Amino acid sequence: MRVVIIVIIASFVGYQIYAYIYFQSKEFLQIKKEIQAYTNDCNELNDHIKDLKAIQSQVTTIDYGSGSLTDQSRYNF
Repeated sequence: MRVVIIVIIASFVGYQIYAYIYFQSKEFLQIKKEIQAYTNDCNELNDHIKDLKAIQSQVTTIDYGSGSLTDQSRYNF
């Protein structure tokens, strides 16, 4: 029973050490930096889209009627 507990504790401590080393590594920090830059770009794009939606334009629409689309490709054997 003691051996099982020691193995579990050793595994937990080993994992914690591995996780700490990984999250401090250059590779992880580079990935984190790239994700942050991408997130900032997406947020700026969303802000720009909101600004475009807020612009009142003088666009007129024309109603040409209604249409329908049916896919009959399944029925052609």
